[in-house]
Amino acid sequence: GGHERQVPVVTKQEDRWTPNNPSAFQLRRAILEYCILPLGSNQIKSTLDNAQNVRSVLLYGPKKCGKSLVVEAIASELGALVIDLSSSAVGSRYESKELATTLIHMAFTVAKEKEYAPVI
Repeated sequence: GGHERQVPVVTKQEDRWTPNNPSAFQLRRAILEYCILPLGSNQIKSTLDNAQNVRSVLLYGPKKCGKSLVVEAIASELGALVIDLSSSAVGSRYESKELATTLIHMAFTVAKEKEYAPVI
């Protein structure tokens, strides 16, 4: 485990808001609070209002820093279906824009179905 430090999530530098690099503790806590608990417990989800109900999370960072591992860990914890639409997974398999658009449409159609929920 880590120790919590009161570090702001974003800082304002001139006219730009810049996210701070989180500690491992802050990352684990954010994933637990925003991803695992609300999706894994209907009781917790029912207590959240719309402002607290996070529908998407952006993981950013350089290549090979563990973003995909975090997604797989969240999916494993929740028993969720993972749909990987990254360029490395899809690659050049879909040469035409129409086929790629169809693939993305199909992925979102599956993601909206309650029987497959949650989908990451």
